[in-house]
Amino acid sequence: MDSSQGLLKLAREREIPEQTPTEKEESGIAFSVLLTALKALSQRTLVAFSALFSLISCGSVFWLAYSVREKASWETLTLVLLYGAFVLGLHMVKRRN
Repeated sequence: MDSSQGLLKLAREREIPEQTPTEKEESGIAFSVLLTALKALSQRTLVAFSALFSLISCGSVFWLAYSVREKASWETLTLVLLYGAFVLGLHMVKRRN
């Protein structure tokens, strides 16, 4: 036990000199931080574009249903229903992948 306490005392007394990074190291660190931030931003942009696709496609279904409302016939209502089912199918395929 006495030897381990002596080693611990020696380790505490020993001073570790502070190392300051050079300009090259600082610029390398800053560059890696910048690349990490840009990578996260690009991933968020892709997620936003994915949500934008969903918003536009669902909005087009609602716009089409609203514009057909005045001249509703069986044919136009069937076509709007088929278009809505098509968009729903696209979203299901997209979410599965």
